[in-house]
Amino acid sequence: MSATNVVKSTSEILVASLKAGTPPAQQKAATNFANQVNNTLKTAQNPKSSSEQRSAATKKLTQWDDSLPKCLQQNPFQECVASATTGR
Repeated sequence: MSATNVVKSTSEILVASLKAGTPPAQQKAATNFANQVNNTLKTAQNPKSSSEQRSAATKKLTQWDDSLPKCLQQNPFQECVASATTGR
């Protein structure tokens, strides 16, 4: 599975969240999301993860890979992080 879009989008979210004036809670949400993406990538790639875990992780990464770039074009990063973490 290629997660190029989700990795690029997560980087964009982190950079946007570090701009001056971004409230600490939004910075924390962006950092937490980046950690969630990283953990999901690790699960998807870990041969010791069960096939169910890898499948669920791959499905989540695919969803993010498809939705995040589009969301970031149309919305502030905060909305995209909220949407990605709640599954909306």
